[in-house]
Amino acid sequence: VRANIPISASISGISAIVIVAFSAAFFLLPAYRDGITFVALAVTAAGGVGGAFYVGKSLSLQLEHQKQLEAFGLIARWNDPILFHVRAACYEALEVYQKTKDAAAVSALLKEDKQLAQNARNVLNFLEELAIAVRVGHVDEELSAAAFLGLVIRLYEAFQHWINEHRGTANRQDIWKELEGLYDKWKKR
Repeated sequence: VRANIPISASISGISAIVIVAFSAAFFLLPAYRDGITFVALAVTAAGGVGGAFYVGKSLSLQLEHQKQLEAFGLIARWNDPILFHVRAACYEALEVYQKTKDAAAVSALLKEDKQLAQNARNVLNFLEELAIAVRVGHVDEELSAAAFLGLVIRLYEAFQHWINEHRGTANRQDIWKELEGLYDKWKKR
């Protein structure tokens, strides 16, 4: 059950009134001290539990906000003018893939142009970083997907042949595995 109760009085003001009321009742009504003590302890416990829930909710909201900021940070990095050549290489490879629907053609292009291949590695490394951040919960996944889902799917498909060749050449089957996992997860959306 959820209820939203707007409170306009300050917590310290309400606490002061409750303390004064229980203190006065305790001294002015000695016959009811056991009951007053019980009620005061119950109110204290309820306040402590309520405060703990409030702190927990605040920390949860703060964590979600931080994840959103981290996602926006990745979006800003991707759009940074410094990455112009990296993005241009990415789009050049995508154009070849869209025309041919053949990842092997993209792989051939990357084998011919070493600078293009280096930029492709930079793109894949950036997306690997994104994939790791999503997997460990460092970034907000929904916001990240809103910004990068199409790019991850299209680029992984375009570079897949080259990635597999690169894994064989480097003798490391784990290269860009996080990106592959993110691709598998996001293509189901």
